[in-house]
Amino acid sequence: MSYQILAIDPGKTGSAALFTVWQTAIKLSFVFDLAAYGDTWEKQLHALLVYNRPAEIVMEGVHAMPWDGKKSAFSFGGNKKAIETVLKLAGYKWRTVDPKTWQLRLGLPKNRHLTERKKRREQGRKDQEALAIKLFPDLATAQGDIYASVLIGYAACLDKLGVPLGRLTP
Repeated sequence: MSYQILAIDPGKTGSAALFTVWQTAIKLSFVFDLAAYGDTWEKQLHALLVYNRPAEIVMEGVHAMPWDGKKSAFSFGGNKKAIETVLKLAGYKWRTVDPKTWQLRLGLPKNRHLTERKKRREQGRKDQEALAIKLFPDLATAQGDIYASVLIGYAACLDKLGVPLGRLTP
């Protein structure tokens, strides 16, 4: 019997990835870049929930950072609350996962050798993109900031399958 997991990255632009887990197989069924849908992304997310009925929803537990500007922090918080509202209205509960938890789960480097925060964040995004494409080669042609939601979902699938913690070797 298959099991669907929806992973959501509520970041500034936001994205969602739907996975199907069947026995020991993990399939990336759908990737959804919220920014690509403009003002209608809430309707699209709701349709995805109603049509697919995922058994589990995992959302990255993130928040605005002190160095974010007022406008950035406000829009970030607005996206997160809008996603939570869509989930509540559709009758779903979700669990949150800390960014460090899923990144450690997948063995992503911490990039501590980079002292500047901006460079460390940019290198982290590059590492996420590289790992997501390594796991799912079809993502090489993908548009938008979708890689975090894909990796959050993949880590949740590994947890569901009971794969032991440690460095990931796909």
